[in-house]
Amino acid sequence: MPTNSQVKQAMDEVLAEAARTGRAATITAVERRLGLRHATFYRHYKPLITDYFRPKAQVSTASTSTAAAEETDHKTMTRLRQENTELRKLVNIYAETIRQLTLRADHLEKALEAQAGVTPLRPLRQ
Repeated sequence: MPTNSQVKQAMDEVLAEAARTGRAATITAVERRLGLRHATFYRHYKPLITDYFRPKAQVSTASTSTAAAEETDHKTMTRLRQENTELRKLVNIYAETIRQLTLRADHLEKALEAQAGVTPLRPLRQ
């Protein structure tokens, strides 16, 4: 049977590997590293599992998930900023198109009135 210090060393190695790869640290990985079956490992090293390994594994998992969430948030913000820029360009294009159509409609209305012989009335002055 491995000593407590050997088990702690194996646990630290599994935690370090999990931090490098971004995967969750598991007791199964420690058991494989030491060549022990789960029941035997749990029976002999339960205090190390509950007091030493699990708190460190939870902190490691939380920091990994926080980093992943930050990366996802960064990608989402970048995508949304790009979409926002593209939408602003489209709004400007549409506004200019509407302005041009309004001017053209006004010009066509005046041409039609002139062809039909409509005399425009001046507004009454007060």
